[in-house]
Amino acid sequence: MGGATLVLQPLLFVILTGVWLAVRKLTGKASLASLCIMAGLPIGVAVLRGPGWEVATTAALGVLVLMRHLDNIKRLLGGSELSASHDE
Repeated sequence: MGGATLVLQPLLFVILTGVWLAVRKLTGKASLASLCIMAGLPIGVAVLRGPGWEVATTAALGVLVLMRHLDNIKRLLGGSELSASHDE
């Protein structure tokens, strides 16, 4: 998704990269940072007045990402997700 965002919405890519870095730094959780930018992508596309198909597509991709990462989300909610220092 990052590559597509870079091509389709370069300004949003820069903004979301900053969000990812900030959330990872504050929480130590790369997975939480990734979920934040996943949620922020369709919102950012809409705010930047991207075409409707792009908003819908990024939202649908976000749902797929959520489905694919349900185990990570469960670990985050349960407090057992490893911190970023353990992810590397």
